[in-house]
Amino acid sequence: MIRRLIILLLIVGCFDEYSPIEQGDVYGCTDDTACNFNANANIFDNTCDYAEENYDCDGNCIAPLDCNEECGGDAVVDNCGVCDGLDGYNCEDLDVLQHLIDENLTSYIASMDDNGNNEIEPLELGEQRWEGGYLIEFSCIDLVIYDSFGELLTSFECKLSGELTEYIGNLSKLEHLYLSHNNLTGQLPPTIYNLSSLTKLYLSNNYLAGEIPNQICDLNLIWDDGFAIEDGEYAGKDLHSDISNNKLCPPYPTCIEDYMGEQDTSECEYCIENPTDPLCD
Repeated sequence: MIRRLIILLLIVGCFDEYSPIEQGDVYGCTDDTACNFNANANIFDNTCDYAEENYDCDGNCIAPLDCNEECGGDAVVDNCGVCDGLDGYNCEDLDVLQHLIDENLTSYIASMDDNGNNEIEPLELGEQRWEGGYLIEFSCIDLVIYDSFGELLTSFECKLSGELTEYIGNLSKLEHLYLSHNNLTGQLPPTIYNLSSLTKLYLSNNYLAGEIPNQICDLNLIWDDGFAIEDGEYAGKDLHSDISNNKLCPPYPTCIEDYMGEQDTSECEYCIENPTDPLCD
């Protein structure tokens, strides 16, 4: 009898140890792709947390880095070797515009900042016309024009100063250059005479000084005096070359002598030595 009781107790003990126990309700995240997946949960409670795109649950990047070192980014190096740059533009021309910004642009101009990043980028500087990837026309004029009744006709904003960057001569296809009414000083860079495609050079109303070499006659510049108003509107784009109202010193190359306009020659050595020369009036 005692023996049977012991066997019975052993059987009951084994049954209790290996028999499933009914589980109560366990709330939690039941999605095994979530960072806080709970394997014991049997009721979903909308508490799942997921890793940020391109990262694991520990914040480690699991996607390729782009050229900006951004995890999973899509920035690529352009044809100029610039990360997230602009394809389709001549690299040297873009470089010239950047030098103008770095060397000659004196202040931030909000009206130029098309993308609103609080800095002026090469394609935002002034007005530009491109053909075949090359800069054909560039205008950066600081000027406000009113009609005879005091009504605003048009305005341009550009704050260039200092000696014009020597890189300007690298614009191999440039035809029109408009930089009037700024604060450019010093002599024109010798490289400007490399602009073999240039036909319109508009540099009036600056503080450019020194003598102009005969090399300027090798350029195919079209000269004219003054500026144009058509139908009551400023026709600046139709202007011909004009370098008047500077401090450029005589004697002038014969090809431009008749187009120099007014010049402040008070500091010119030639005029100090030849005060009665009509060119020094």
